[in-house]
Amino acid sequence: ARRDCFHMSYMKHSRAVMFLKYCFLFPFVAISFFAGFSMLILFLTKSYAVQDALSTSFAVVVAIRITAYYNEDLSKDVAKMLPFALLGVFLVDPSYFEFGDIVEKVDSVPEFVTLCAQFVLLIILVEWILRFALVIKRAIIPPKAEIVVEEQQ
Repeated sequence: ARRDCFHMSYMKHSRAVMFLKYCFLFPFVAISFFAGFSMLILFLTKSYAVQDALSTSFAVVVAIRITAYYNEDLSKDVAKMLPFALLGVFLVDPSYFEFGDIVEKVDSVPEFVTLCAQFVLLIILVEWILRFALVIKRAIIPPKAEIVVEEQQ
């Protein structure tokens, strides 16, 4: 839910290292969060089709990433909301889990590998667009911490 997924200091890491981290490490992070949300939705829904669960998961991950660039606190709240909502559904109706339905849905996921790949690529594309916009914004308007440091010198 943080804008910068990887802890890095601008003093210690060059821009090339930051680029490589977002180029090669972020896709693994995106895949894991997309898969996690997809499995949560698949496990906790009765009448939801696999394709609908995947698109909902995609929308949630993209919403979290977009809000992380706007306001990190809002992003954290959005990221917390879905698991708690799904837990609430389970607590209200524990019979919601039917093992046969879960197995059937998980078995049908390989049919949607290309759709999953498209969604992950779109998540990565959105992240790169947001990251590029942030770089442009920082070039035009330096962050407040840099302004304070420049004023003290």
